[in-house]
Amino acid sequence: MKRVILAALGVAAVAIWGFGGKGNLGRHDEWNILPNGTIWPLGTWGLPIAVLLLFGGAALLSAYDRFNRAKSRQEEKNSVVIALICLAILGFLLPWTLLGPGNLKRINEPSQLARITLEGRFNLIASQWSDLATEYFGMAYSIDDAREFSRTYASTRQNPNARVLAHIATHPPGATLWYYGVRRFAEGVPGLNDNLNSLAVRLTGQEEAPLFSLLNNVRATASRGAGVPAPPPLPRGAIGGALLCVILMGLSLIVALPAVYGLATIGIDETSRNDAEARGLFACALWVLAPSFNLYSFSLDAVIACGAAWTLFFAARALSNHAPRDAVLTGIALALTSMLSFGALALSLVIIFAALFSRTPFSRWFRTAAFAVVAFVLAWVLAALWGGFNPLQVMLQATAAHKSATLNVRPYSHWVVLNLFIWAIFCGWPLIVSLAEATRVRKELIIRTGTRKEASAFPLGLAFALGTISTLVLLCLSGQVRGEVERLWLFLLAPLTACLVVRSGKEATAMAVLQGVQTLVMAATIAPLIRPF
Repeated sequence: MKRVILAALGVAAVAIWGFGGKGNLGRHDEWNILPNGTIWPLGTWGLPIAVLLLFGGAALLSAYDRFNRAKSRQEEKNSVVIALICLAILGFLLPWTLLGPGNLKRINEPSQLARITLEGRFNLIASQWSDLATEYFGMAYSIDDAREFSRTYASTRQNPNARVLAHIATHPPGATLWYYGVRRFAEGVPGLNDNLNSLAVRLTGQEEAPLFSLLNNVRATASRGAGVPAPPPLPRGAIGGALLCVILMGLSLIVALPAVYGLATIGIDETSRNDAEARGLFACALWVLAPSFNLYSFSLDAVIACGAAWTLFFAARALSNHAPRDAVLTGIALALTSMLSFGALALSLVIIFAALFSRTPFSRWFRTAAFAVVAFVLAWVLAALWGGFNPLQVMLQATAAHKSATLNVRPYSHWVVLNLFIWAIFCGWPLIVSLAEATRVRKELIIRTGTRKEASAFPLGLAFALGTISTLVLLCLSGQVRGEVERLWLFLLAPLTACLVVRSGKEATAMAVLQGVQTLVMAATIAPLIRPF
């Protein structure tokens, strides 16, 4: 139970910081996360705790049934499926219960911004309307022709007027087109937008007309508070469009759950089936309970994380089975994910490192990589031909915009270590402690067996976890990421869970409980982190 104690100490340290209301994560005037100074009222804790106990408990009972009471392979499979379904429901509902009660004063916020309501359900929609939080949604409602938007993207969208309005400029057109696609879907299905508007009214407890006015007011106030001109108002239909966006964002992380489980159980055989399935369920539990997962479920980064999880799952299968189909799927998934964010290209480094750590024979690795690269390039070429834009030009201009908006104002020395510390907290200390245990077990295995054939001696998931850690270190040393890693690196959370070691059911349960406790504490003391300003 040594690692349970270590994880508990980490969670206790986070609780002391959050409830104490002092100090910050980050650097003042660069990027920092501040505790609210006022925690949730006692009654507000009931709903998230109830969801955790109900669906987390159901998943635990199903896992217990799988390893202690199931009498046939079919019963074992049924128990695993039920456990995953319960974890999926938990992963979808818990972020909604953590939105917050509202009416909390943020003592650390500037007075002008503190007047904007932080009531969770209203804030969820308002954050989509705000160009300061995300320009993509507002821009999506100005697009008349998606292909024309893509064709003129580099010349008209990648020259931001202010440093705080560089979201679109630093991304490929796919990020905005995702929102545009959701908007067109909401408007295209008869009655859907009206029903979504009605649902938003129920969620926020406000009539539609005042809600519409307040959202546009917040949209304008957030921009003016940052010293930039107020953007044009959005139409009333954007209320339902924003709600549909956040619903799909939350669902995207649930869609990634099978990939997380698959990555953790890759290379399963009859002799290791019990260990692999225990590891898979433990990985999924820590994934859906992670602070980063729950506090950023309603952001575009959740969609990127979904694409990343499936990319790495297909890559793991390609390295394990050497099947061209999986290699092609890897290339396509990576291309689609990188069309939302160029940062997702870091996944290619994870895959390369994983191949090296797993000691995949070069001939097999080269063949797999060739299929993946061809699929990746063809996907981007088709997108460029459809949209009439130059991907390389867009990427170079995005890099320049990123340098101007972030790198020029955030010193390298401040963030080279701070990035990893903040990311560790948002992964959850139980996950970090479990990850350290997995790497220690690997070292012991090599010493005991006198061999480095890790691919056959230990799950491939560990190679991807080590590849992810190596990639994170390189990103920090390169200085290309300085702050906001708690959100930006959400797409690298899945492979870290894929190598965890399950010593016993009791210990795994205790670690999952601690992961949920840390997320609940952070939600109650620093949320909401997705907000309009």
